Amino acid sequence: MADWSELPPDLLHDIHGRLRLLSRQAFAAVCVSWRIVHRAAPAGARKPEAPWLVLPGGGRRSARLFSLADGRAVSVHVPRPPMRSRVVVGSSGGWLVTADYWQSRLHLLNPFTGEQAELPALTTMQCLDAAPGGKVVFDFADYTLIRLEDSSRWRPSPPETYSPSHLRHVFLRKVILSPSTRPPGGYEAMLLQCLGSGPAFATARDGEWTLAPSPHGVEDAIYHDGQFFSVASTGVVESWRDIGCYGMYRSTVVTSKLAKEDDWEMWKYLVESPAGQLMMVFREHDRDGKTSFFKVEILDEARGIWEEVPDIGDAALFVGINESLCLSTTEHPELRASCVYFTDDNIYAWMAKREPRDVGVYSLKDGTVKQIEALGPHRSWPPAAWITPCLV
Repeated sequence: MADWSELPPDLLHDIHGRLRLLSRQAFAAVCVSWRIVHRAAPAGARKPEAPWLVLPGGGRRSARLFSLADGRAVSVHVPRPPMRSRVVVGSSGGWLVTADYWQSRLHLLNPFTGEQAELPALTTMQCLDAAPGGKVVFDFADYTLIRLEDSSRWRPSPPETYSPSHLRHVFLRKVILSPSTRPPGGYEAMLLQCLGSGPAFATARDGEWTLAPSPHGVEDAIYHDGQFFSVASTGVVESWRDIGCYGMYRSTVVTSKLAKEDDWEMWKYLVESPAGQLMMVFREHDRDGKTSFFKVEILDEARGIWEEVPDIGDAALFVGINESLCLSTTEHPELRASCVYFTDDNIYAWMAKREPRDVGVYSLKDGTVKQIEALGPHRSWPPAAWITPCLV
């Protein structure tokens, strides 16, 4: 019988580099010498991994993940607080941003390494103040003044009081992270609010959330070309820069409103193509709230206009509560070309927890929607979220 432990190291490194994540874990379990090869493999030598789904549920110390490439779900050990008491409100660069059910506390978690860190409390944001009994007071009048930077539009308004658990329903739609995020010492985050209004920003340097003026509002955002970009419901795209003063960010308009007002009603996502172009993805739902249509436009930077494309060639899109992704299907042959892989990103549909979730694959070529093979039934709430494994 052959002694697998005596295979040449160069051959073992070559085999290891061709394996996906689950197969690499099995590789490491064969014997000591194979485990040494697994641990010594540099991150750049590993096969690029297709996104996974973080599924609802899990135990006190585990999370449920579904591998799109392998077509199966696994449970992974994660540290406290339990995943089953958290809602995913963001996913960027291998990090999940989660909010707990009861206090709306924000955590960063890498479910593949177990690393985690806290993000600043929502009550560090202007216009939010802690009140007796654990309540939170929201000063809507001051909030409006900060967002619009126009005192002529300021109107007196009585403060509103929320419980900590209700806070995430008002102020948390999605959180986007910069690629340089390495908590706890380094992170840069952009928080999108479900009020459909301006964003807030936080960095490790400042340690608090700071609202930024945005008369256009923000529907989705992405980290692109070294800075945050956002899109409003009207299609106005802005780039955001840190001005280095008290955590303040300022925006510059990149594109104006979309010409077709019908497009204003559709959900929008910003995505960076494999070639580095900025893309806008439009999503439409039917009367039952299920995804029925997608279209994609690419920004012509020279002319500052969006151009619709009938399909996106050898690429696949991933949209949902995650920072949107566009991956090459040549590098990931397990993915379907010119398709949009989507999840439900309405984290506030808590009244319909028993309803089937809006998860599937939409073909831009023929307009069909198909289920994700092998996913099977799973809990309907909170929504599943895409994440790209990161082990460094």
